[in-house]
Parts: sequence; structure tokens; C-alpha cells
Amino acid sequence: MPVEGRASLQGASEEDEGEEIGSMSLTTPAPVRSLQRKLYMAAKAEPTRRFHQLCDKVYRWDMLVHAYRVAKSAGGAPGVDGVTFEDIEAQGDREWLVALQEALRTRRYRPSPVRRVMIPKPGGGERPLGIPTIRDRVAQTAAKLVLEPIFEADFEDCAYGYRRSAVRRRPCAPSIGHCSTGTQRSLMRISPSTSTRSRITSCFSVWLEEWWIATCSGS
Repeated sequence: MPVEGRASLQGASEEDEGEEIGSMSLTTPAPVRSLQRKLYMAAKAEPTRRFHQLCDKVYRWDMLVHAYRVAKSAGGAPGVDGVTFEDIEAQGDREWLVALQEALRTRRYRPSPVRRVMIPKPGGGERPLGIPTIRDRVAQTAAKLVLEPIFEADFEDCAYGYRRSAVRRRPCAPSIGHCSTGTQRSLMRISPSTSTRSRITSCFSVWLEEWWIATCSGS
């Protein structure tokens, strides 16, 4: 039964009712993992399948709680409403999350404008950065948790970009095999996860130049 005096939680168990929202582990809850696995297996088994009725998965209580914790762990500045995680928890994170769940459930949820700020670039100049509100970050994270396993099933084994960090760390041996010995050594030196995009781009530029010279010489 819901705790007396607290806002009602759609799809919450008695254990959910008593848990703290903002101070738990970031480990994906077992029910969320189970749902993600089912979605992945269904998408893998039927590549042309069209998925329906996913909205109720996004506003599941365990999904929203985990999404809140993930968004909180990422930190970041407040959006256009100026609301911080400290503000939410001072006023009651449970009530705040219940209100978001109800807005999603009744299709009344509308995202807020994104706050735009300019941040300095390492090489000089500035670049724009969009900062959503925390409410939108939580909703977006919950949607990502549901949609990600479906799209993950469509990736080729050799595709590493824009995937989860554990997948991105796989060796890039197929690409490295096409490089000259000197370039291979350079790539292997920068292969750890500490590599920067500029270093990798620079190394591949050398490889492309070598390939172009070799191609022109052989023609």
C-alpha cells in the first residue's frame, strides 16, 4: 500500500514506496535490465519489427527513478527554469518525480526551451552548448533507457560510434590492419580510452596521406 500522506506512484511496489530516490547506486535495477534485454532480443529476432506502446515503459516508476539518478550523477547547470537538483530535493524529489510521471502518463508533458550558453574551445573561440531543464533531462534519459536496446540491435559489429562506453572500448584491429606499420604503431599508442578526437583524427590523416601517395604512385 502507498505510504500515507505521500503522492501516489504509478506502478510502484511497496519497496519502491520506501526507497530514497536521489541517494542510491547507479547500477541499473534488475527490472529495468530485464525490460531492456527483452526489447533487445525482440529487435534482434525481428529486424523489421515496429515497436508500439513504449510510452508506458518510459514512465514506469523504476525507469524514472533510475533516470533521475543517472541525470543527477551527470551534474550540469540548471536549464531555463533555474531549478537545480538541490532545489528539487529540498522541496521533495518524490513529489517532483510523481508530477513528471503523471505528465508523461496523461500526455501533458511538454519539453521546455533549451538554455543556450557559449563555452570556450581549447584552441580558442567559443562554441554553443544547449542545457535542458532537469525535468527534460530525466524524461529524455528514461526514453533513452527504453529506446537504446532497440537501436543497439541494429548496429553492425564493426560500428563503434555513439554506442555505450563498454562497446566503444573494443579493439579497432580491422581499421588498424589497413594502415602502414608506422601508422599502426601510432594508432596502438593512442588506442586507450584517454585518446582525444584530435589525436585520432591526426593519425588517420597521416594514414590517408600515405594511402593516397601509394595509390598515385602505383597508377
